[in-house]
Amino acid sequence: MCIAAKDHNTYRFLCEEDRRLRQIEDNRVRTNPMQVNRIQESGESPDNDIFWNMGETDDNEDLDENHPEKPKLDDELCDNETGDDISIHAHDLDTDSSPISMSTNDDTNAHDNDPEPEEQDISQQPQPLGYDPNSESLKNLYKILLALKCPLLDSSFFDDDKVKALLPVDRLGVSRSIMTTLNQGINYWPTLSWSVLSPTDFENLILLLSSHERNRLSLMISDLTLMKNLPIFETVAGTYVSIQDRDENFTLDASVDSRSVAAYLPRTLQAKVLADKSELKDLYEDLNVQVLNEATILQKFVLAEFDNMPITQKEAVVKSILEKWNVLRLSDGLLEVLRETAFVKRKHNNQSEVVYVKPGQLFDPRNGLFSAIFDKDRSQFPAEEFASDNALNMLEEVGLCTEIDKDTFLKCAWIVEGELDVAKGSKLLEYFADNFDKFYDGAEFVNKLAEIKCVPAELEGQRASLYRFAEIAAPKDRNLSFKVMPVMSATCAPPQVMFSSLGIVSPPPISIVLRQIRELTEDDGILDQWSYNHSSAEQVFSDLFSFLQDHYSDLSPRIKEALAERPLVPIGSAFVKSSRLFFRLTKDLAPFFYEVPRAFGAYDILLRSLGVRDSPKSDDYAVSLAELNTEIGTAKLNANELNSVVEVVSLAASDKSGNQANEEIFAPNQYGRLTKVSNLMQNDCPWLVHCGRIDV
Repeated sequence: MCIAAKDHNTYRFLCEEDRRLRQIEDNRVRTNPMQVNRIQESGESPDNDIFWNMGETDDNEDLDENHPEKPKLDDELCDNETGDDISIHAHDLDTDSSPISMSTNDDTNAHDNDPEPEEQDISQQPQPLGYDPNSESLKNLYKILLALKCPLLDSSFFDDDKVKALLPVDRLGVSRSIMTTLNQGINYWPTLSWSVLSPTDFENLILLLSSHERNRLSLMISDLTLMKNLPIFETVAGTYVSIQDRDENFTLDASVDSRSVAAYLPRTLQAKVLADKSELKDLYEDLNVQVLNEATILQKFVLAEFDNMPITQKEAVVKSILEKWNVLRLSDGLLEVLRETAFVKRKHNNQSEVVYVKPGQLFDPRNGLFSAIFDKDRSQFPAEEFASDNALNMLEEVGLCTEIDKDTFLKCAWIVEGELDVAKGSKLLEYFADNFDKFYDGAEFVNKLAEIKCVPAELEGQRASLYRFAEIAAPKDRNLSFKVMPVMSATCAPPQVMFSSLGIVSPPPISIVLRQIRELTEDDGILDQWSYNHSSAEQVFSDLFSFLQDHYSDLSPRIKEALAERPLVPIGSAFVKSSRLFFRLTKDLAPFFYEVPRAFGAYDILLRSLGVRDSPKSDDYAVSLAELNTEIGTAKLNANELNSVVEVVSLAASDKSGNQANEEIFAPNQYGRLTKVSNLMQNDCPWLVHCGRIDV
């Protein structure tokens, strides 16, 4: 019932005094509202002093005489010191008041200055009750409240009619009055003994407050608010909490296995999840308690605490995710959180220790390139249960690296450089060549890649090694530089559009091509023992002549002169100077003169610039004989050379335009040695020579 006190201080005083009196447990007298019938039948007259005289103790001595507020026979409370009355009036009794509870009106202070309401007779004819106050359910409710030490009004102070007037007219009023009193008790009555209630008591209290005879009471929003403030709702942690804040407590969806969730839910979060009670499902819904599925639980609560969980809880989380992925994957929010959560196992530096990392920090071992590059570092891949195909499929959805992006490619390139592994470099550059569109638009990426020695290339006669892009020649320029510059494989070559950004110079500089020519032509036996597998000697020199012809104007006079003097054109097993080459010969005059091979005919501009002419003249014969004399000195000509010299001398003699140069022509003497024709005589009398009569 409500006590219409003059102010809140009086009410608090009553509460404090009652709490002190309750400590005298052995002498305490209580009479519950359900005892009304017993009192009426026995004809007993309630003694006002029973409520106040709790026993003779030191603390209570002279309580009945000195207590400032003591009941008078006219059913009024009076202050013995001031004489002010604290009246109990029927008009002050809220229809929500309980027959067994004390509550105060929150608006009391607001009406302190209002005129005193006209007193009404509490014995007015009461309305019929809509419930049985002596029912078993209310008796059970009374026992729970008694154990809880809820403030109770002893009905011994009132006669039958007055007690009936105090009782709420309906069952809803009983629950409403009790919840109001309990809420006030939480604020003003700190001795409420919630801890003594058993789980059954808590459950029964909720059911008795919200229903009657298995029928739900029509609780209003204000009633539900009062109920939410009570710490009577059991959590999966076994604690009892109020649910004042909407986002603080939840129930689990029917699809969620509460035991499975409890295995990994942190203790602090278990105190937020209400225990699964089917009989309270509708009430929870009315109380606006959110129902969460497992995806939401993981997303909002569990994964945020994953780093701080003990290993057993982490294992339970992982197991739940893997086993229920077909359902969990439907939550976009969970997928986003998983991408940012370090929940995936990997080996730590190839040791037995396991660490947890984000999915995006690991690579898919099913990718052949990843598997090849990181074959010595298994810490880059998911470990243990995450290594299965199903787990890898799951991780792929939440960020596992399945393809190589720019950052990953650079990481792989640095590994290749560090391990000096040509085979890995080949795989990496082959991937680069096949997927260059992924890397084409990144200037920063290309600049970093250009500085890494990860490009496999081969210098003629040496094993393949790793170089920077700027240190190698493109495969299409192989014939121009294979002797002096490493050349990368055609399968590893990036598209030409990226050559300049990577530092590849194509075609190679003139200096590289000239060095290539020098290396080739200085080896006298190279044509006899040609070991270059990528092209024939004829094709190599065709490419060289094509380059020189295109860049001849860029050559210095000194370089041009040197090229004209160098045996440059491969014919047979030897290199021939341009001065001994002609585009047309009527006879085979080797080794004095050679006809330009048909393979080099397209480079006539270059060859003419180097000294090749259409056909030889007498001056050419004379020069070639003089050069031959310089080369062999006083040595005898072999049979082939002797025949060729005789043929050349004959051609020189038959060329009328060369008569002036005859004195410079060399011809073989009788011993097969070259001698100036001015020092020779015609042997028109062989017998004189044979008989030795003439000294030649």
